[in-house]
Amino acid sequence: MGHRHPFGEWRMMQALHPTRTRRLAAALIVAVAGLSLRADAATPAVFARLAPDRADIYRTEQFVMLVSIYTSGETLGRQITLSGMPDASVAALGGFEELPNESTVIEGRIYDIRRYRCRIRINRAGLLHVAPQLQGALVRTVHTFFFTQSQEQPVTLPVEPLDLPIREIPTEGRPPGFSGAVGQFTFTARAEPLDVAPGDLVTVTLTFAGEGLPDGLIPPPVPAGPGLKVYDIKAVPARSDAGHRVFEQTIVAAEPFAKAIPAVTFCYFDPRERRYRSVTAGPFPLVFHAERTPTTVVYAPPASTSVVQAIAGAAAPAGPGRLARAWYALTGQRFALVRPGADTPVHFAPGSETVILFTVKPGTRVRLEDEAQGWARISCRDGIGWVPATAVAAEP
Repeated sequence: MGHRHPFGEWRMMQALHPTRTRRLAAALIVAVAGLSLRADAATPAVFARLAPDRADIYRTEQFVMLVSIYTSGETLGRQITLSGMPDASVAALGGFEELPNESTVIEGRIYDIRRYRCRIRINRAGLLHVAPQLQGALVRTVHTFFFTQSQEQPVTLPVEPLDLPIREIPTEGRPPGFSGAVGQFTFTARAEPLDVAPGDLVTVTLTFAGEGLPDGLIPPPVPAGPGLKVYDIKAVPARSDAGHRVFEQTIVAAEPFAKAIPAVTFCYFDPRERRYRSVTAGPFPLVFHAERTPTTVVYAPPASTSVVQAIAGAAAPAGPGRLARAWYALTGQRFALVRPGADTPVHFAPGSETVILFTVKPGTRVRLEDEAQGWARISCRDGIGWVPATAVAAEP
């Protein structure tokens, strides 16, 4: 494990068993590219190289940096400190991953190579100049008549200065809906259900995939359309990972003349092809069923102990309250009471600006059909609609 020094140093614990692959928590900045640990010899016994996986690098583009540490006849200690690094406002990177060991022959000498890689993103365009230093220790084994022990000899190794050009994202040809993402990505979207009745909820799921997806990816929202009510798009962290980002957006199919959920377009910059790309998903046609009526519940008077006689077209068993509650639990139905106060307006769709269908009085027993965006969809003897979720309390 490694930790960043408050004065800009980075400490990296190297593996004693390079056959194991693991994450290194310390971050080595991109500016160390071209790292070379010099000695008096033409090819020193210990040196390092760090190379990016590509030549042209754009601002905010994620790329891979490979760190290779060469040793021949020497053992480098576990802890290495790199100083003179740029701060986090210039570069952002993930942890180091140790790769399998390799070996090579240079000028007749056999070198063991410890290799690490990390993903880096530079936040500024222009020429990045860094001249870091590397501090470590060479481990020597000392044999005496009585015992054998290891000793560490501190060593400071100069690093060649690096000038790394970072290209700006071009403004020419930039589409109005550019997301700010730079890389090579795929984008898909789906909407369901598409067979609806007025007031039904449609969920649009947007999925982005690819190397280098930014943490702050701004997804393109579904645009508003005639007869639709559109809510804010939200991330779904439980279905996202390093290579995928998933978002969901709720749409209310408010009016039968709404023909489709509009298309969604994701725009990003492809640094390998040096051009902007736009990927469109949709539109998603809607099929309204005029004959479909909202599910309603017929209730007995509140003072009565009789149970609901009809629930979604299925007869509830008659009997005492305990048996009724067992029936509701078995069928997955939930009930609530309208909170005390003034009569509560029941809206056609979530949102106080939508049409009011009717009102319910305090204490009215209603069935909970759905919830979205802080609103509850309820049904009662007067019909079905939406009320603020705070207007009802779940029935014990």
